[in-house]
Amino acid sequence: SELGFKTGTLSLAAGQMATPTVVKDTHYTVVDKKKGRVRCNYCGKEVSGSTRLKQHLGGIPPDVLPCLKVPDDVKVQMKNNLMGRTKADANTKFPKSFKSCTLRKRKSSSNDLCKGNHVSSLPASLSRKRKHHTTTESGLKHNDEMARSLINPEQLNADTAGEIEKQAEDKSSRQIQRCIGRFFFENGIDFNAANSPTFQKMMHAFAGHGSTLYKVPSCNDLKGWILQEELKASQEYVGEVVHSWGTTGSHCIGLILEKIGMLDPWRGVLDKAKDITKFIYTHETVLKLMTKHTSGVELVSSRRIRSLSPFLILERIESQKNNLKIMFSSLEWKSSALASTADGVHVTDLVTGVWSFWTEAQMLLKGSLPLICALHLISGGDSKPQLGYIYDIMDQVKETIKEEYEDEKTKYQPFWTVIDGIWNNQLHSPIHSAACILNPSLLYSSEDVDDDNDIKDGLLRCIEGMVKDKRARDLILLQLNDYLVASGAFGEGVAIDQKTKLSPVKWWSLYGGHCPELQSFAIRILSQTCTGASRYGLKRSLSEQLHMNGRNPVEQKQLTDLTFVHHNFRLQNAVSISNTDYRDIFLEEMDPMDEWVGGGDVV
Repeated sequence: SELGFKTGTLSLAAGQMATPTVVKDTHYTVVDKKKGRVRCNYCGKEVSGSTRLKQHLGGIPPDVLPCLKVPDDVKVQMKNNLMGRTKADANTKFPKSFKSCTLRKRKSSSNDLCKGNHVSSLPASLSRKRKHHTTTESGLKHNDEMARSLINPEQLNADTAGEIEKQAEDKSSRQIQRCIGRFFFENGIDFNAANSPTFQKMMHAFAGHGSTLYKVPSCNDLKGWILQEELKASQEYVGEVVHSWGTTGSHCIGLILEKIGMLDPWRGVLDKAKDITKFIYTHETVLKLMTKHTSGVELVSSRRIRSLSPFLILERIESQKNNLKIMFSSLEWKSSALASTADGVHVTDLVTGVWSFWTEAQMLLKGSLPLICALHLISGGDSKPQLGYIYDIMDQVKETIKEEYEDEKTKYQPFWTVIDGIWNNQLHSPIHSAACILNPSLLYSSEDVDDDNDIKDGLLRCIEGMVKDKRARDLILLQLNDYLVASGAFGEGVAIDQKTKLSPVKWWSLYGGHCPELQSFAIRILSQTCTGASRYGLKRSLSEQLHMNGRNPVEQKQLTDLTFVHHNFRLQNAVSISNTDYRDIFLEEMDPMDEWVGGGDVV
């Protein structure tokens, strides 16, 4: 089946309108046929009516929140159909059946018309509309106009069609202005850019020369009504997702790396690496020489998590060890003026030394790279929510570090101490316990999970805290026993076989249907991510401006609203990380004043 779209506000006679635009049923699932409610097949959101579904798929607010998972081609198709339909609606001709409709009492006076005696002869759509205009002065005026239109329907055709077209143009123009505003808000662009002649020319080039339908927003529009409209839409969006917030793992692993970087002797190793990059990147001739020897490979790459940078840079330096040694031993370097400076001699000794720096770097990377790989994984490196695996991931990290140091406790224990401290005091929470025990690949593969009382206690606390309805809570606890002992469908061969092949959410969707309350709870828990805000590229400069003095209350309120909208646009439009290289896990533009590339003398 396909969902049709109604055109116009009047009931048109058969054969007098174009074939309606339809939404294919591959895009939606009917939830309630009588009420016209459908569910988006991409994100699961339910909407009422075909128009709202199309707005949802096309990403056209404010009547409905946009779908974040719809394919680009479908989104463009829906948006184009809606925008084209808006003007088509304005040009729709009124049917002859409306023009020829007559009063049953042709000889009734105008007073009778005002009293509502003409209603029975009107088309049904107008008759229903008429009921809202019978008691007030505006209602009487409406009836007078309607009566005159029945006598001279051609006049109503011209007036109403013109009004509809004007309203359609106004709505389209506002939607386009809001789209432009979103671009400004999401990327943190100065509103004054809207007054730039080149920006105006660019927008007119997009719209077409001589077009009067679309108005390019001004600076005042952007910081005025457009910002307020997007603020309202963002607040509604936040209201829908705020209940799903939970403790994130990526932030805590960042803290672990930060604490490790402050330990002796690792702090000294990172300081030496910083001396190397700072010297190279603050001298153009040295940077060109490095680029030549590394075949264009950069030592300092873009990043978003500050605590992650030192270890990724150190890993990059270590990977270019041979090329850097050749560079600082070359005749071209030795003959340069910088080679004889204090900083040049210091960096040359670090790079060409046969023991200290490179050995220390390798030892530090043995303990830090497993954490970086874990951070990549729980931050969506495989595009799946990883809350159900965080227990297992942290255990694997510790065991990997132990193996890297060949079971020498004096070497791996400092890393374990930091990891345990962050896990026990900041990261571990009841939701992690619940996710662990609700993950079938862990529960049915390890006796440790089922026998761990701390995990079970965490699950019970999570159920009590998240499920407020007593009846639903009792049903979950009753159904939980079947799951723990693999009873019923949980214990069938196919369910057990698929426990490690499917994601936990997919597994529950397929095999948990006979325990609907527990199924819903499990999917809700396991759908959570471990990702912090750093992956979304939030513009720090906006947040920093909020704490600067010298603004009046109006300007401060405007900046607060802009920051709120900017952050939420970035969150909504974030692209899932799909690469497998942990070095590229978080990317953003590098600050030229970063301590690794400039800003101060080499120690």
